[in-house]
Formats: sequence, C-alpha cells, structure tokens
Amino acid sequence: MHPRFYVFLRAARGSGAWTRLARSQTSQFVCRTCRSNFSTSPILRQVAGTGERRYPRDLVIYQAGDLRTSWLAMWKAVCMLQFGTVLVFITPRFYNNKEQQPNKAIRVTESILITLIAGVLPMLTLTYLTSPFVKRIHMQIPSHATTSRQALAAFTSSLPPTTRLRFVTLRAYPIEKTTTVQLSELRAMNPKRTRFANIERIKGEIWKQGEVGKRWWEKTLDILGEPRWLFHVKEGRAYTISTGVPGVWDDVAAHIKRQSGDEIAVRNGKRGGKRVALLPAKKSIVQEFEKKRVLRTTTRKRD
Repeated sequence: MHPRFYVFLRAARGSGAWTRLARSQTSQFVCRTCRSNFSTSPILRQVAGTGERRYPRDLVIYQAGDLRTSWLAMWKAVCMLQFGTVLVFITPRFYNNKEQQPNKAIRVTESILITLIAGVLPMLTLTYLTSPFVKRIHMQIPSHATTSRQALAAFTSSLPPTTRLRFVTLRAYPIEKTTTVQLSELRAMNPKRTRFANIERIKGEIWKQGEVGKRWWEKTLDILGEPRWLFHVKEGRAYTISTGVPGVWDDVAAHIKRQSGDEIAVRNGKRGGKRVALLPAKKSIVQEFEKKRVLRTTTRKRD
C-alpha cells in the first residue's frame, strides 16, 4: 500500500475510536435525570418531542388530492392556451383576409365570432363548470382543541356557528382562490344532474354587513375577483384520510345538513308547507282512531 493512503487509513480508523472515547467521557458529566429528559442528539431530541401531538390552529380537514387537482389545472391551462392561440394567430388571419372577403364589416364579424366560439366560450364554460371544485378546506380551531385528538373531537361534536372555514378553489387561470366563510353561512344542496355543487353560501346578515359602505368600484373588483358561492366537496374517507383528522369534515358536513334541515322546516312552517303542517294532522288522526276504538270497546262491554 502506498504510504500516503496508509496515513489516511490510520486517521480514518483512529477517528472512530476517539469519537467513542470522547462521547463516553462526555456522558459522565451529565446527570441521570437530564439524560432521561433531554437528548444530546438532535435526531433523538426531535423524536422525543413528538410524544405530545398538537394540531395547528389552521387545520386542514379536506384535500381533493394532487392528481385530481393537477388534471383539472391542466385542462384550465389548455383552455387558456387555446384562447391565446386563437386571439394571436387565428383572429388576425380572418381580419386580414382581404382577398377572399373584401367587405371589412364581414371580416370584423367573422373575427369576433371565431374569437368568441373558439377561444372565449370554451374557457368560460370550463371556468363555470369547475368553479365549485374544492381543492382544500381549512378550519380555524381554538387553542384548547389543538392539544389532543379527544379535545378536537369534543370541539367538532358541537361546533359554534362562528367557526371559520377557508375553501381553496381554482380560478380561471389555475391558481388558488381562497374564500373565507362562517359555518352558519353554509347550506347543503340537493343532488341534481345539472348541478355540480353540493354546498352553497347564502347571502345572510354576515354578507350584508360586509357589503355596507362599499363603493361601486369595490363591488366591481369583488366581481372580477371571481367570488365563490357554490362548492363541490367529494364524499368519502379517501379525501380526508390524508389530513390526519379524517372524522372532522364528517362532523362539519353533518352540522351543515342539520342547519339546512332546520332552515327548510322553518320556511315550510311559515309558508304552510307539508313538512310542518302534516305532523299535527297525522297526530290528530291517530288520536281520533284511538277514541273510536275505545268507544267501540265500551259499547261492546255494555251490550
């Protein structure tokens, strides 16, 4: 062996022995209590700190998945690319086609129609159909619910109406759009074939208070910001298991269904609807039947 490599080999072998000796001597100066409570290794210290799990205040309770979101974002990007291609390349060719169409008014009309049909219409259609798609849902939880799973379950079992939820959707261009609402503003929607949403945000008192004092240009900016009033949240454990708290969204969805049913019952009661009006009628029919049965029994005994 070359003498130079021999020196390196001896240094490598000696470094391990010296490190073990220094580590054993260092541990002699640490008390047993400190050694049991703390770790001198950063990896062990990180593992030791995971004994008590704490949840973040901004808790993710629903995720649609990267594959589904990427697939939708790809089609949105394709529609944007199609719109840009039509606007930059195809529309000028129709407008400058003076040989086949010398009439300028017809050329302008053809250019506008081809831009609307081949560029604007596909992009607006896809934007409208996919606007309720929810990529992620965050829920603001109090500090006492972040300590353990039991504390979190106790909080979600009786959610206050002022609980804040953040729905993350996709804009016309595939970037995130965040909508913050309160739990009392959400209502469940009945499934229909022509409807792509299952949750709606109502324009209640909270929204009306936020609109007070807004100028016309602020309202215009809100409209251009693509406000979200309809949301589509997929059902199933596969969309909540990745969050680490799979039962939280189920509690939130159950609360939304309950308050939606209560509101429908109140509306039907005010309008004389079937849901509230039929209950006393059924009860009175049963009572009359019981009275007739008792009357027949008493008459038979007398006879």
